[in-house]
Amino acid sequence: MAEQRLQGLILSAVNGETYKAKNILIATGGWPYIPEFPGSQHAVSSNEMFSLDKLPKTAVVVGGGYIAVEFAGILNGLGVETHLVYRGPQLLKSFDREMSDKVKEGMQAKGVNIHLNTQINEINKTANGLSVDLHTGSSLDTELVLYATGRQANTANLGLEKTAVVMRDNGSIVVDEYFSTAEPSIYALGDVIDRVQLTPVAIQEAMVLVDHLYGDGSAQD
Repeated sequence: MAEQRLQGLILSAVNGETYKAKNILIATGGWPYIPEFPGSQHAVSSNEMFSLDKLPKTAVVVGGGYIAVEFAGILNGLGVETHLVYRGPQLLKSFDREMSDKVKEGMQAKGVNIHLNTQINEINKTANGLSVDLHTGSSLDTELVLYATGRQANTANLGLEKTAVVMRDNGSIVVDEYFSTAEPSIYALGDVIDRVQLTPVAIQEAMVLVDHLYGDGSAQD
């Protein structure tokens, strides 16, 4: 996609077709990120979890955010022996500490094996599945390794380099309080701006933007 301005309109070229609009909103979300390390090619992301050939008997979920916690709970609820591995000392660290502790206690009571302050060094293919080598010297045998260690802004191949839109090193878009970018008439919101990556937050951001552009400002109260 490439944009340019003409008589107050944004011209956007998509697959050879040109579209005109007064405003363009970028809400392309985020994409799962799996860091590179020995054996990382054996791990799957949250995308692939919806197209598994079969339900594994054992699973290792890596991460401490809400996506990792959510999938660990889902797998455990489906009867999968589930291990949740996180390098930090606390799950859901951006949330209320008391709530985080209650979630952890509840998951453990349900049978989720939680490994905090734990790093993964390597994943190896075995005859029966996968072996996850931990920094402690121990290992976990599993059929599935899910990495839920973060998402990056989905801004590749949008042609934003041809505009004045400013992006951070991680690809997320810089906006002001009204979700305006540095390019007049181009706005962005949701995970693509890398603030609070939660669906209800993105919905509220959209309400604020629509109100800013077409409303009376009441959505910002």
